[in-house]
Amino acid sequence: MNTMKAPLVRQASVWLLATLCSLATTLRAGTQNTAVSPSIPSGPVSFAFNSSTTPVYDLTGSYQLDQQALVPGGAPMNLSLGFSVQQDATGLLRGSGVTNVLVGTNLVSAQYTVTGGVSGGGGKVTLAKLSILWLVKDPAVAVNGPLTISVQYNLGVSNGFLNGTARGQAKFGKTGSRTINSAISAVPLPAGADGSWRVTLNVQTPGGSGSVVLPNGRSLQTSLASSFSARSGLGLMKLAGVGADRGSAVSINYFPATNAVDSLSGKVLGQTVVLKIQRAAVLPPTISPVPTAATSASSQLCLECHSPIVQTVSTTPHAQQCEGCHGPAANHAANDYDPTTRPNLNLPLSGTSCGTCHPAIYKDWKTSGHAGCPTCHEPHQLTGFPALVLGPLYSTNDYVSGLSTTSLNPGVNLCAQCHNDHGASWTISSAPPSKLPQYNMLLGSVGELSSGPAQYNPSYHAIHITNQCVGCHMQGVPAGSSAQPATTGHSFAMDNYAVCAGCHGSAVIASNAVVFFCGLITNSIQDLQASLNQWAVTKAPAILGTARYGTRAWEYTVPGTLSPGGPGPTAALQALIPDNIKKARFNLYLVLYDGSLGVHNFNYSGLLLYYAQIWVDLELP
Repeated sequence: MNTMKAPLVRQASVWLLATLCSLATTLRAGTQNTAVSPSIPSGPVSFAFNSSTTPVYDLTGSYQLDQQALVPGGAPMNLSLGFSVQQDATGLLRGSGVTNVLVGTNLVSAQYTVTGGVSGGGGKVTLAKLSILWLVKDPAVAVNGPLTISVQYNLGVSNGFLNGTARGQAKFGKTGSRTINSAISAVPLPAGADGSWRVTLNVQTPGGSGSVVLPNGRSLQTSLASSFSARSGLGLMKLAGVGADRGSAVSINYFPATNAVDSLSGKVLGQTVVLKIQRAAVLPPTISPVPTAATSASSQLCLECHSPIVQTVSTTPHAQQCEGCHGPAANHAANDYDPTTRPNLNLPLSGTSCGTCHPAIYKDWKTSGHAGCPTCHEPHQLTGFPALVLGPLYSTNDYVSGLSTTSLNPGVNLCAQCHNDHGASWTISSAPPSKLPQYNMLLGSVGELSSGPAQYNPSYHAIHITNQCVGCHMQGVPAGSSAQPATTGHSFAMDNYAVCAGCHGSAVIASNAVVFFCGLITNSIQDLQASLNQWAVTKAPAILGTARYGTRAWEYTVPGTLSPGGPGPTAALQALIPDNIKKARFNLYLVLYDGSLGVHNFNYSGLLLYYAQIWVDLELP
């Protein structure tokens, strides 16, 4: 009897073990299937961070640093040293070129090389360490051989400025050397370097693509690996820089259900980025779940609440495409009072949803630095203009808008809605005119002449180019081959002179003319800046002179791009700057910030610089 029991017990044990294994396999399969759920994100995703959470700074730009060279028993010598630097994806800083430096009271040319790197972040101060060598051969200061200035800078980022120390030597050929041991303070960061940054992704689980975008327009391209954990409820995005952007990498854990970051870690441009759950911030609802039968809704449902929009959009190519632009909306239709279920209205503004149907346009537009598609196009109704643009492409009436104006003037060139001088005047001393005066420069309606403020001096281009800005800056080129895809003109770059041939005879003649006339304007800008710098170091009131502001003595309180390295004279001290200097700097920055170097309106640009030079010469007897 006992001998019969043993085989039965063994058989029962084997059967039970097999059953348990089968059950475990089934349970594992069930768990795995559960993980592949609608919680896995797909499509566009965006995360935004700022300097108060986990800052990242791109220090690429131009600088002017002030320090003193000392010799025992001698008077200190002021040095104002300029340079430009590029920061790569790993944080390395490199630069070389020719710049102007101020040695004592002598403004001379110097060659320079820069090496260094950026580190810090992750709760620590962002640091920039630089080794810079300047070589001066100008006989004004290099009497007994070249002057070499070598400086080690240890700088930290704080409240939009660089502060730190300078240590080094200035060797004056055979006549000896001076020691540099100075504090560096209040050096403004380049435009856009405010510590904010964002991650934009196109998630196609388990991969996709992405980029890290800085406010100065720089975009680091990355690969993407994405996954979702049903156990923790967390989505994971792993970004790694590709190509020239290798070295930047970020991992983001977040809760898809609440759109909140759980944790963040990695390095961007050499700086550590870390974010913990206790510091997590609620993110915009930019995550679209994988579409299923329960997440999409008919555009007919949108009609119930959005009747006017649905009716007008039906006359456009966007008819019946609500979710194509705004993302899945079934949850919103079922819970219309719940704000967390509303589709992401910012998707069209980012251009990502438009790029689905307009990929060539989207590819061009991403490089342009322009605002999102609805800024120029009306997606919901016909406008009476081609391509659903919001306004005309040609006008000759003067136009000025406020800096914060968002309304559209239907009688003005669409580009001019943003690209106007925004009320610039030579009597404003706080900052230079905006960098968008193109329309007013085209019409010759901004700037100071001998007779007073300009009225109307339009260029030939303003009158005779049918679509004005668009005629030159939006030239589409059909595809030539797979290696030469079509372009749509949405990069807004003027890089093809074929369109000029109708008036100028040929593209070559037009291109040569641009090189010649832009050279004349460039030379005039450089001459005028040199004269203003000369006034600053030789004629400016002592309180504005080299000891305090150096060559920035003629500048605005917040200097323009011609004078990096520190602030300009305060609002109170601006009263000491002669009106002639103020008018001259105003004209100078108008021509510079127009950006065309005279192409928009050559004769008028030359006239502004001509009168500006006369006014400065009057202050340099």
